Amino acid sequence: MGSLARQIPQLLDARCCTYVSICGAWYDVKTQNEIMNNKTFAKLNDAIGVVGLHGLDTLYGFMIKNQMQYVQDIFGSNSDKMAVGVMSADMKEIEPIIAKGQKVFQQLSDVIVLIGTIQIIRRHIAYQLNTNCKFDSAQLEALLRTMNESIINELKTSVNSKTKPKVSSQLIFKLEEHLVRCGIYEPYEKIYVKNAPEILNADIGRILVVLLISQLPKLQICYTTGDLVTKRVGENVDGYPLLVGIYTLLRQTKSENLNTFIDLLCTFVRLKHSEQSSDVSCIIRILQLFCETFNYPLNKLEDKLPMILLTLQK
Repeated sequence: MGSLARQIPQLLDARCCTYVSICGAWYDVKTQNEIMNNKTFAKLNDAIGVVGLHGLDTLYGFMIKNQMQYVQDIFGSNSDKMAVGVMSADMKEIEPIIAKGQKVFQQLSDVIVLIGTIQIIRRHIAYQLNTNCKFDSAQLEALLRTMNESIINELKTSVNSKTKPKVSSQLIFKLEEHLVRCGIYEPYEKIYVKNAPEILNADIGRILVVLLISQLPKLQICYTTGDLVTKRVGENVDGYPLLVGIYTLLRQTKSENLNTFIDLLCTFVRLKHSEQSSDVSCIIRILQLFCETFNYPLNKLEDKLPMILLTLQK
């Protein structure tokens, strides 16, 4: 099982593959042949069963946690090269920061792309597990989903009324086990590391904006699918896994960092849109993907950026 868990991400390496979100599949960059899609995970289910598929998903969770420890090491040992500080209104500090920490940002990007790839794999596995559950035990799936929504509403009510929740932590823990086994969960929202000082103390929002901008020269928009793909074969970068990895890292920190990340990207678009550069088009597409993939409220984005810029594509 461990060998299988390692082989799949190696097969989907960003140097030779690109993920097309609208198709839910990976394609070879050179030949444009499909390498893996949802049918592959259905065949995996036939081969190793639901228990094996759940075990594979658990292994990937530990692999992501291991990669998060690499991220902590990068932040801990290169804090001086990744120091961003407060940016001026014209964001002119970005280029010197990228030049100073180019190797570190590339190292961090490689880890984030791998995290994003594994997260996408986990989402495909969750879809397969949930499909199996709906076919084999539709009433159980509906019961778990309803119970989960009821507990969430109860917790929201207790938070709003500032009262102690009536739901026990043991019940939540037991329910989560069943939800994961039935594929009723969102991998992108998972917390893999808690209270990691290297991540909590770093200015993650600004650092990830600089990292993303440093990777833009390697990316281009594929107008057929709407995805960001690599310009050259062999570059260890793929737009969609990079974005998923960035969001996963932002989820491990305070929610303010996500707002900072979005705010700075919107500022970058407002400053650079008159230059008609490809970087601006890429950032606009990234903001659109944030709303489509991670359910970021579009009205919040409209408050930060005029609608005419959000619909700007070249």
